[in-house]
Amino acid sequence: MNIYCTSALNQIKFAVTTIVEMIEKLAEHDFQKRPSPDKYSIGELLEHIAMICIADSLISDGASQDEMNTFYSSVSYKNPNEMKDALVKNYQSLEEKYMSYTEIELQ
Repeated sequence: MNIYCTSALNQIKFAVTTIVEMIEKLAEHDFQKRPSPDKYSIGELLEHIAMICIADSLISDGASQDEMNTFYSSVSYKNPNEMKDALVKNYQSLEEKYMSYTEIELQ
């Protein structure tokens, strides 16, 4: 496995683990808070973050804007447990994908 890929996956895993720990410390009412009225709530941001590993994987596979719109409209994580589970599951999916690549495919 490419050392750069391994390093990147380790950094992503660290971020996922840290975000899961942060979610566990939030109270239910925290998910509704917004830094300002025109910004996403903490819950909406966490829902988006939970999708990033899969969304980026789709984009790297050449998904079109329409395909990405379909993906975003079909995925929803509405509570902290769903968000935590999705973060971990989606990271594992990304890791499995990149761990299966040969050195040439990674380049």
